[in-house]
Formats: sequence, structure tokens, C-alpha cells
Amino acid sequence: MNITRKNIVVGSVLALLAVMVIIFFSLPKGSVEFAIAPSEVSLKINNKTQIIKHKQIIKLTPGTYEAEFSSADFESETKTIVVENRKKNRIVIALTPLTDAARKKINDNSESVAVVKEYKSIRYNGLLATLPLSGVNYMITSCASVKNPGSDTKALCVTTNTQAGKVAAVSAIKQLGYDPNDLEILIGSETQKVILESATYRVDYYTNVKQEGSDKVGLFVTPLNVPFVSYTAPFNQQLEAIKAEALNTLEKNGYNLAKYDVFYSNIYLSKYNPNIKQTDEHAMPPNN
Repeated sequence: MNITRKNIVVGSVLALLAVMVIIFFSLPKGSVEFAIAPSEVSLKINNKTQIIKHKQIIKLTPGTYEAEFSSADFESETKTIVVENRKKNRIVIALTPLTDAARKKINDNSESVAVVKEYKSIRYNGLLATLPLSGVNYMITSCASVKNPGSDTKALCVTTNTQAGKVAAVSAIKQLGYDPNDLEILIGSETQKVILESATYRVDYYTNVKQEGSDKVGLFVTPLNVPFVSYTAPFNQQLEAIKAEALNTLEKNGYNLAKYDVFYSNIYLSKYNPNIKQTDEHAMPPNN
């Protein structure tokens, strides 16, 4: 069998390639899958920037990385990524839109909407893990959701007896990087929580008050700052308008009213209405 120089060279090259392939696949590598919103962003790692798309997977050497995600009209975000050898890591990132066009970009893409929902859920679970949190005049704990009764969803319960405590608790939540508008926050005492409040009404949830024979959550609508003279037709119409406004706002905020017994508060006291003397009590019209 004749062995030519050409055969030797070809054999050597093939052997070298084989060694390189073995070395390549033996090098430690990990993978990262990105669930992102918007669906395409710039990713900067180790001072190198690349464009990645939703569900894209990239390979990285095991280690800890600071990854910066950015896109036009969105707030940039930096996240620490830990890559382990031969393991797949999934990173969920939803950038905050800064313009109406950016918000439309998210809302028009069903996958982006799903990513935003998952991202908020992950962040919220992180917040729940830090509880309880307390300040001088408030305590924040997790509690059963009123918006989703009977589910495993948790709300944030702020126990405080003062307006200053309410303000301080909401401020503390903001300082942790959370938008209170994205959260279900119940404020009050251990047995009474404020669900909604405006200039003309307040909606309360009482943990120890239910309609007899009902397994539904009871919500109480209390009119505020309505001068009382007598139960005339115009006054009753005004109360009905306030009730309708409260119920409409509840529905807009995600409350399925079929899951609740909704009442007018049956006592109309001066603590809710400064136009009525402390000694005056007036039964409200029944909830029809």
C-alpha cells in the first residue's frame, strides 16, 4: 500500500479536525433561552451587543454575567444571569414601555402580553417572599385575594390605622421597585380592608362579615361627602349614581361582581361624612 504525502496531509488535517471537534464539545457550555417583551431587543454581555428575539437560545461559558436589555421607547433593564455547565437557563424579561407606541407594540403581540404577565408574576412572587415588611405605623403581609376569591392568588394587606401609615406603606412598595397600580393592595385593619376609595365613595371588605347563608365575599359601598337632608327622590338618585360608579370602577379593576355580595353600608356615620353629626345615624336603602 503506497502512502503519499498527500494522504499524510489529508489524514493529519482530518485528525486535527477531529481533535478540535472533541475539544469544542468537551468545553464547558450552558444555554440561555430568552422570553422577552418586546419580541426583539438588544442584549449586551461582556461589552458585546447582539440583537436577540423572543425564545432565542444562546450558548455561554458557565459563569455569572451582567446582561443589559434595551429597545427604543422602552426602559432598559440589567439582570444578573448565572450560567451552569450543560444546563439550560430561562430568562424572562419585560421592558417597561415609555411611549404610547411602545405600549401598543406590546399589546398588539399576544406573545409579548403573555411574557409581561409572566414577568409580573415572577416579580410579585419575589415581593411576597420578602414579607412581612413593617414600618413605624404599618405592617405589610400577604393575605387572600379579594379580587380573585377562592384562588391561590395572594394580595398585599397593609394593616394601619392612619393615613400616614397608608402613604408610608405604599411608598415602601414603590421603593422596592414595584408599581402599586399593578398590585392588589388591601389597606385597613385585620378585619376591614379598603378596596377602592374616591371623593364620593369607599368600598370596604370585612373579613368577619358575610350575608347569612352565602359563601360569597361581602363588599360594602359607603357614600362619602354627600349632604344628607332627607331620603327624597333626588337624594336617593344621587346615592344610586354613586353606587353605579363604584360598581363600574370595580369591574374595570378586574372584579367579577358575580363572585360578591355588594351592599350599601347600613350606617351613614360622620366618620364617612363630615356633613352629618356624630350622633346621627341613617339606615341606607337596601341593596336591590
